[in-house]
Amino acid sequence: MALELTSEQRAALPRNSKILVAMWEAEEQGNAAEADRLFSELDIPAHTLMAIKSMPGGADWIRKNKLRTHLAEEKYGADWMELTEEEEFARDRKRVTGRR
Repeated sequence: MALELTSEQRAALPRNSKILVAMWEAEEQGNAAEADRLFSELDIPAHTLMAIKSMPGGADWIRKNKLRTHLAEEKYGADWMELTEEEEFARDRKRVTGRR
């Protein structure tokens, strides 16, 4: 089933939506490699990446899929993926309370 969008409708879509449409079209055409490449172009919210990271093997999955992590880096710091859960908690506590 083809997605029917005019060029104006497509142009009006937000960036992630354009990528999702292109992913869907690639899947429809049987081009899984292109769909995977496009997946790595999505801007995934920082809290979503943090949730994925907290799952077993999550950080490795993020790296393997070459996900864009700039939003998480802006929110949690450049080393967010290497921090342990305890280190994340301590950093958040210090940020929120101003205490160690």
